[in-house]
Amino acid sequence: MHRKPVRAAAIAVAALSLLALSACSASGDSSSGGKVTSIKFVAAEYSPKTAPYWDKIAKDFKAKTGITVDVQTIAWNDIHQQVSTMVQTNQLPDVLNLDSFAQYAADELLYPASEVESSSLAADFPKNLADSGSVGGKNYGIPFVGSDSVLFYNTDLFTQAGIAEPPKTIDELASDAEKISKLPGKVGFALSLSPEAPHIDYSTFMFNMGGEYMKNGKWTINSDANVKALGFLKQLTDSGATEVNPGNTGRVEGSWQLFESGTAGMVIGQTGLADRLKTSNIQYKTAAFPSSPGVTPTGLAVADYLMAFKKPGNQDAVKQFLSFAFAEKNYATFAANEGLLPVTSSSQKALASDPTLGPYIPGLETAKFAPVGEANWDKVLGEMKNSLGLAVSGTDPKKVLDQIQAVATSK
Repeated sequence: MHRKPVRAAAIAVAALSLLALSACSASGDSSSGGKVTSIKFVAAEYSPKTAPYWDKIAKDFKAKTGITVDVQTIAWNDIHQQVSTMVQTNQLPDVLNLDSFAQYAADELLYPASEVESSSLAADFPKNLADSGSVGGKNYGIPFVGSDSVLFYNTDLFTQAGIAEPPKTIDELASDAEKISKLPGKVGFALSLSPEAPHIDYSTFMFNMGGEYMKNGKWTINSDANVKALGFLKQLTDSGATEVNPGNTGRVEGSWQLFESGTAGMVIGQTGLADRLKTSNIQYKTAAFPSSPGVTPTGLAVADYLMAFKKPGNQDAVKQFLSFAFAEKNYATFAANEGLLPVTSSSQKALASDPTLGPYIPGLETAKFAPVGEANWDKVLGEMKNSLGLAVSGTDPKKVLDQIQAVATSK
């Protein structure tokens, strides 16, 4: 995402245990007709501000409703394993903040979003964001925060290379990158295809060159357009327009660091990079990512979600808590605290003039998502982490994508 540095390094998630467990759990006190008066919320930690924020929300929520919220905030490096253990031991939270939901929905552990969203909350999500949380055509993941990818470019290096404006086409990007790479000690385009999060850079090029992960409900990872996109990254590397080995270059402390140090002319970034650049002397601007002729420029959107586990008597309490969490005053504060993009239309309007978040909000409304709701997505992501970088270090791009396609279609 689209996130703080610690979050950006943990976008990908481990595959979760495929356990069809009972929806019952011992947590939560029941009273008055079987409805619970206490729920548990497991939250991902985005920054040191996260835990104090949720503790205050829980306190204010109890004062308003009388319902206790037991908040457990877990670091991103640990949350996937700890939640997996909770599922295996049937110690389910009532509400979970995570970037993965498909397996829980497949195991019938989650409420459909429509059963825990108020009508006003459901109407507040743009369609592309709401549908990003779907499994089998039904929404289960409720988008919570997001990010989208844009082109960052160093205006000083553009001037030195004789480039007047940012590239608008993929071919212009390649030409500009080659020009900048001829400057002493400079890199035209900082490309990240290491196992950290290679799908971010690859997906951004893929979407903007007319490729897709799926079409008509079927995986198309090794389509001609996708092979062409990965082949383009190989050509960009072979031409010397990138750093020496993008397959071993991470994102936050790799390609972003090259841009932050003034070494790279261009890089794919999000609000997290803009936050880092506040303390640098780099003169830069952002632009829509270049695209092939006939392709509408877009960014790769990434979202984290809230999801509600089915437990006896908790539905009403969960529904009230979600409405409270998304109340504009509360929610806008969280987004601003963490430097992440709001996903509700009302908060997007409220933060449209925010100097840090505002410039990125319009892109999120039209950006594309990876198919995170597909059952095999975690496996696909794992294979991409293992192999995308090989395509810029000698392995045939089509062979790489054929293998990822095989993983995607496996049962």
